[in-house]
Amino acid sequence: MRNKRASLSSLGIVILLVLGIGRSVAAQTGHTFGEVTGKVTDAQGAVLPGVTVTLSGPAIMGEETAVTNEYGMYRFPAVPPGVCTLTFALPGFKTFVRDGLTVAVRRTLTQNVALDIATVEETVTVSGAAPVVDAESAKMGERLDAQLLAAVPTARSSFGTVTLLPGMVLGYQDVAGLKAADFTGMAAHGQEGYNFNFMGVVADSFQGNGAMYYIDYNAVQEISVDTAGMGAEVGGGGGANINIIPKSGSNQFRASAFFTGTGKNVAWNNVDDRLRRLGIRGRGSLPLRVYDTQFDAGGPIRHDRVWWYASFRDFVNYESIAGFPIEHKSRVRNYTFRGDIKLSQKNHLTVFYPPNYKLLPNRFAAFNLPPESTIHQMSPKHLVNGTLTSVLTENSMLEVGGSFYIQRINRVYADEWHALSQPISASQDLARNVFWGAHTSGVQLQYNNRLQMK
Repeated sequence: MRNKRASLSSLGIVILLVLGIGRSVAAQTGHTFGEVTGKVTDAQGAVLPGVTVTLSGPAIMGEETAVTNEYGMYRFPAVPPGVCTLTFALPGFKTFVRDGLTVAVRRTLTQNVALDIATVEETVTVSGAAPVVDAESAKMGERLDAQLLAAVPTARSSFGTVTLLPGMVLGYQDVAGLKAADFTGMAAHGQEGYNFNFMGVVADSFQGNGAMYYIDYNAVQEISVDTAGMGAEVGGGGGANINIIPKSGSNQFRASAFFTGTGKNVAWNNVDDRLRRLGIRGRGSLPLRVYDTQFDAGGPIRHDRVWWYASFRDFVNYESIAGFPIEHKSRVRNYTFRGDIKLSQKNHLTVFYPPNYKLLPNRFAAFNLPPESTIHQMSPKHLVNGTLTSVLTENSMLEVGGSFYIQRINRVYADEWHALSQPISASQDLARNVFWGAHTSGVQLQYNNRLQMK
């Protein structure tokens, strides 16, 4: 009998956690949206039940409505990130409009409003930035939205962007964003470990060696970074929890194109006479040609019901490495596909697929490693993600999602090794510390899959 009661008690706890009943649980927002809450009073501070609150915005399909309860409280528990407008209406009072509000992922936006008695039918509109303090959560962190990412002259990579935030530093310097195809790493408040997520799911293998760090930069709607007080739903990782939210379609068709590039004429040759005496030849380590091309578009298939978004990015970097006789090439291609479907007034389905491909024809290139001793690497990564968000009541919601992460790391001998008339085995010139022949790491075909549910 005691075991049966314990089972029923455990089941009750699970149901409470899933439904999110209660203020403490409801304040734990989902991984792909934020929430809006607040209190409505009259000019004397008395609470106003029955106020109709309407939420609208470019990222919201149609309009959402809530009615204040007996305590004058209202809540929208699942709001897509972006700019929104709140409208408060009650017969006998002036209609109050608050626009220019920004909702962030995993943040609670609190908007308390006082309504004035109306002598005639009129509307009061207030515009301005939303408060930056999240009164509902102890999480610490910041967000970088698309406007900020486009305006700030920083490296167009996940590492370069998040290190704009206090307490975040790069593992090593990425001058002019030339390392967008390389792993620079980062640390948050001295902790090098971190979680890396796309749309709220881990975009990495179980071994932690193949995350989708190389993002489609212009396709990012928001980068949300938590550095402390993240909550048990985030899990371990230390340092920071980084969540990439891609752009979505809207009721208007939009498209854009982006291109940037540079060449060797804007870089200085850092090989001086001292290095030449040591045997270093050529121009040293500097960029030769860099191209970054991006196209994206999105819009409605059906207004307020079905939206689509797609993007493509191609980043190519040719550089010289001191002592390495040929150009070193690195390339990353990104594709982004997102669809949003409003199944009903309270149910929203999001599907997301962001494959990327990394190519390094001469991985491990260095002054003491000739081309035939390098490795040809091709690393495709795929993430298929679907999330269903259901608003059950004013204070409860349900977020169900699943994803399948597929990682392939293919490392084979470089083309220069295959071109040798007689391939030689690995050897080392101890006097000059130069390696010859096949790279010591050899051929590596690494396949990692990860199925996740949330």
